[in-house]
Amino acid sequence: MALSLGAFGEAPPSFALGADLSMLEPMEKQGVVFKEASGKPRDAMALFVEHGWTWFRIRLFVKPASEGGAIQDLPFALRYGRRVKNAGGKLLLDLHYSDTWADPGRQETPAAWRTLPEAEMEKTVEAYTRGVLRAFASNDSVPDMVQVGNEITPGMLWPTGRNDSREGWERFCRYLKAAIRGVDPGPNFAKPAIMIHIDKGGKAETVGWFYDELEAAKVSWDVMGLSFYPWWHGTLSALEKTLALAATRYRKPIVVVETAYPWSEPERFSKENEKRNLEFPITPEGQAAYWKAVVALVRQAPHGLGRGVFAWEPAWIRTKWYGGANAFFDREGKALPILSGTPGIMDR
Repeated sequence: MALSLGAFGEAPPSFALGADLSMLEPMEKQGVVFKEASGKPRDAMALFVEHGWTWFRIRLFVKPASEGGAIQDLPFALRYGRRVKNAGGKLLLDLHYSDTWADPGRQETPAAWRTLPEAEMEKTVEAYTRGVLRAFASNDSVPDMVQVGNEITPGMLWPTGRNDSREGWERFCRYLKAAIRGVDPGPNFAKPAIMIHIDKGGKAETVGWFYDELEAAKVSWDVMGLSFYPWWHGTLSALEKTLALAATRYRKPIVVVETAYPWSEPERFSKENEKRNLEFPITPEGQAAYWKAVVALVRQAPHGLGRGVFAWEPAWIRTKWYGGANAFFDREGKALPILSGTPGIMDR
């Protein structure tokens, strides 16, 4: 079966500028009208494409718990996939293997899988993944890349797949291998690239620990995905250190697959002291400057292996997540400089 690395397999490789717009459809259904800076209504995804954002990510839950933004079931993801393909974009599918948010603090096993013996869990993960990929194939929207798990630094499918012990690591890696085997859209389609995504984009030692363990377990993957939120993960210089270690040690393409920067100051920043590591003004112009800097940093990673940066939910303007302060639109839906000006984020 042919392996397609999309933007990552080209010579010379292109750079993936992406956005996770998993909450775009709900925003539209709530009556949000996205606009150019002039006030002219626009299709938000088309506006991203027009400004060079050609990769789009969608999260998928097994049976969504409808907790906050954890609402994306398979029909939802398939609609999104067609929309991306119709817009001429590339699709990154983010499999959470949970009914709700999977992240460093929680990796809850889907309710329907919780009583499965370990061997049956592996079979279920593989079969579920293959079923999802075949559904996308039937929908004419095969993903260009698939994340097997979301921010899986502490493992997945807790408690059995939690990697806080040697036995847990072994189970976790078996589950991960089962997921990777399931990334199979069928014999008539190129296999998507496999991304393994963790957080800690500013913690080089943690990144090294995690991927060293995967290599020792002979887990096979194509692209390293990192989350990097300055207020949680550190400064841009810390990200630079992580990129240098990852590129030099593993020689695989690296994508900062989640990042964000505020254009306005939410109350939560002052309450939780999360203003640390924000190296640019908290203004629309400061947000654009951050994006120009982080893209430049990733593009400069050793061996040309920095291959992309994705914005997390830049169209989710009605949200408790910092009140929409990290969006690329103001609270009236009007595009900010990152989408309306000339920030030069792709400049070399």
